[in-house]
Amino acid sequence: MKKKKTSLNIKTLDLHGLSKLDAEFELEDFFIQLKEDNIKKCKIITGWGKEKKPVLFTFTKEWLEGKGYEFDYDLGSFLVYLNN
Repeated sequence: MKKKKTSLNIKTLDLHGLSKLDAEFELEDFFIQLKEDNIKKCKIITGWGKEKKPVLFTFTKEWLEGKGYEFDYDLGSFLVYLNN
């Protein structure tokens, strides 16, 4: 998946087009790397989904809540704050 580092030490993960299962694997791997790199915040892009059905957005929001992460969001993306 597309992973990039922006100039403010914010890494980004783009989950567009993935299944929920693939998105879960990408999220797990991405957050392990963030902790290893001592990154304090990241952006996750999910998009809003076809026909206004936010499948990946909803899945990612529930995943983040389940892991206890603090985050802000708008339509199709999240800004996540990590407490490494």
